[in-house]
Amino acid sequence: VPLVHWFERRRSLAIAVAFMGFAVGGMLQPLVALALESWGWRATALVSGLLSITLGAPLVQVMRHRPRPERGEHPDGI
Repeated sequence: VPLVHWFERRRSLAIAVAFMGFAVGGMLQPLVALALESWGWRATALVSGLLSITLGAPLVQVMRHRPRPERGEHPDGI
């Protein structure tokens, strides 16, 4: 839903990039398997969680509300 609010002109591109995350996740599976064998499940889960928080928190803060033109926020103007 945030993609629909933040992107108007290039909405299809934004949705395609978002869905690419599933493909990237599939490509990371061998690395996760290697980490599980090398470090164990706890360290792998900790690193995965830290990466998710580090990469996801800024995106959530930017895209959690609709763009407000009165505050200088415009769709497709990220």
